[in-house]
Amino acid sequence: MTPENNTFSTTRIELPVGPRLQALDANRRVDITVDLDRDVVSKFQATGPGWRERMEAVLSTAKLA
Repeated sequence: MTPENNTFSTTRIELPVGPRLQALDANRRVDITVDLDRDVVSKFQATGPGWRERMEAVLSTAKLA
């Protein structure tokens, strides 16, 4: 969002899903939009293919107060 016009646009990109994710129950997954620091995403992307699954694994093991 830009402060000048207070508008934004989004683009949805469909990516192929690996067999592991296809096997998951469809009711378990929810599409969301989240803003993350660029450096956090870059660190996961730098680990190569499967970075989304690794990010999900980290988030699923996070201890929330």
